[in-house]
Amino acid sequence: MSSKMSGTMWNQFFQRWAGNGLSLQGQIRQMLVSAILDGQLPLELPIPSSREMAAQLDVARNTVVIAYQQLVDEGYLVSRERKGYFVNPNILAGRVAPPRRRRRRWGIRRSGRAASASGRRCSATSASARTGSAFPIPS
Repeated sequence: MSSKMSGTMWNQFFQRWAGNGLSLQGQIRQMLVSAILDGQLPLELPIPSSREMAAQLDVARNTVVIAYQQLVDEGYLVSRERKGYFVNPNILAGRVAPPRRRRRRWGIRRSGRAASASGRRCSATSASARTGSAFPIPS
């Protein structure tokens, strides 16, 4: 295998995933995941830029950009500023942690105070807590 894959090789990879009901982004993603897990992409060389890949596959650049970003989010690729996208070496060693999903529990804020349905903070020093009744008594 040469150090850099030709456009013909990318087209062959892409054709393998065409027509399986996936979106173009999904097809590009599956193509790259398959090539990464099969060890067909060298770790030290960048994958083609989004412009190059879009031209080789005859798709819109934005389609490739979104597929690349999904692969970065999932840990298959790493982005190096001003150098491009590279295969994450940890993915082949099985050491990449799955992406963390943010979960927000209803009624709990980071400050530890409860939140009302309107999103305002509730405080233990509210009028009802000070007077012991549901209706504040004017002083």
